[in-house]
Amino acid sequence: MALIADPCRKLLANVYVRFIAGFLVAYGTSYAILRLTGAPNRIAAVNGLSLIIMALPVWGLALLADRHARFGYHLYFIWALVWVVDFFAVGFTMWRYGLPIESPVVVEAVSNTNYEETTEYILEAGLLFLPLALLVPLLAYGLMRLTRGIGRHLETLRLPRWLAVAVGVILVVVPLAYHTNHVVARADPVTRWAKFAWDLRQQEVERVRLVAARAEAARNVGQWQPRYAGEGNRTLVFVIGESSNRNNWSLFGYQRETTPKLDALRDNLVLFPDTVSSFGSTDIEVTRMLTGASHKADDAWQTEADVLLLVKAAGYKVFWLSNQNDFFLNTVFGQEADYFRLVNRGLGQRSDTSLDETLLPEIDKALADPAPLKFIIVHAIGSHQHYSLRYPEGFSRFDDLDDEISEMMAQKWSALREARNTYDNTILYTDFILSEIIGRLDTPGRDDASMLYVSDHGQEVGHLTSVWGHNFKLESGFAVPMFLWTRDAALLSRRQALETRPYQTDELDWTLLSMLGVSTSRDQPQFDLLGPAYSPWKRIIDKRPYIPGRSHVALPADG
Repeated sequence: MALIADPCRKLLANVYVRFIAGFLVAYGTSYAILRLTGAPNRIAAVNGLSLIIMALPVWGLALLADRHARFGYHLYFIWALVWVVDFFAVGFTMWRYGLPIESPVVVEAVSNTNYEETTEYILEAGLLFLPLALLVPLLAYGLMRLTRGIGRHLETLRLPRWLAVAVGVILVVVPLAYHTNHVVARADPVTRWAKFAWDLRQQEVERVRLVAARAEAARNVGQWQPRYAGEGNRTLVFVIGESSNRNNWSLFGYQRETTPKLDALRDNLVLFPDTVSSFGSTDIEVTRMLTGASHKADDAWQTEADVLLLVKAAGYKVFWLSNQNDFFLNTVFGQEADYFRLVNRGLGQRSDTSLDETLLPEIDKALADPAPLKFIIVHAIGSHQHYSLRYPEGFSRFDDLDDEISEMMAQKWSALREARNTYDNTILYTDFILSEIIGRLDTPGRDDASMLYVSDHGQEVGHLTSVWGHNFKLESGFAVPMFLWTRDAALLSRRQALETRPYQTDELDWTLLSMLGVSTSRDQPQFDLLGPAYSPWKRIIDKRPYIPGRSHVALPADG
């Protein structure tokens, strides 16, 4: 027994405090940082644990043979590189977007991004990526040195050969057994990124399948028995905004006068101040607006008719006018329209400077079309990042403005204050664009015309956190402006009652069909925001019941 006990005592005396403690500190630090950025407990715990577990084979090789140990150190350095890159990637997506790296939302966003936009994103974040490019190999090297220190002590233990082989084999096999747990495997860096690559490939395959599914949907339109139940001519302009937070609109009570032109048109507006989106990104939410998809079921719509197909079958001419280079939406809905025009001639980058005013000539063409029934969908770029590129110079009203909002933001960091100011400038420009569209409708001979506006999702710009951009958990990512401009006196007479109705935009398809006067055999009038049979329902954001004003307070406990 002394042959075993003495080397063990020697190992504990020389290595434990110096090296094992080093790994525990590395584990504890990584766990704490990931938890602080919002990573779920399982990801934070397994991420750090994998750092230690994957050191075991190196120590096993050290016991089996010295030459294998040297090979193992090189492999562990590669592993440590992967681990450190994964650590920063997981931490960044959790901190920036509130999502784990393997989230389907992240996969979809990457799938819908081209080379130019990816390159631009990296170049913009150069101040962040440059120090990381230096820090990553240094951290990986430090982790390798910790592993190597323990391994060298193991090499000098002179354990009996049978014991060295037994322990060495166990240490090599343990990491493989460790991955039989599916939770561990999902959170391990290598398996996580392998799954990410697989999901990305499946996303591309899904697009091909989706095109075929939409062809089937077109064949199924007859089962819905759509028909125009209205009277006379009708024109509906449906403007889909981008990344607009209702709380930044003076029309809805914001302290800054960001919507002066719409404020002046209040007598002909029906506001819906208790409206939220059901998701925090464009593709999913716009799809839910225009199809039978909802937060309950995102796939059921794919072979079923959507609003565009139904109203076309009922006699409408459909226009899809877009200022967004969105492959998915333009492929699905743009191709279903009778007239499709993409005015954004950029490369699909965030730095594309195509202003929404480029849509106005196309709207003029659509309005001049002789079709008696027209459904004109306008997909604006709105307040999409980068905010400063979404408006011309003359709309920089809130830059360096000294007012109540600037006082409130004074405690925030300077970049966030600038982001809020430029974001408010985008709302001011949106106000101009919408008033221009309304001006084209509010003319003699267009008594049949109305305009519905809603944003796809909100935006967090220092409202509840100290960052800006998409948010998939907080209320600021879902609070959207929605209003109707109309000259229908009967509808305006009901304004007071209508403006108290809570709504969620994943059921907007039923309101659109009703506004267009199209009935089907599958109507769901309880979701018609303007109809007499409207009935409130439980709204859900981030898989939780939505509570106005409190959904950003009571976040769910993760496991």
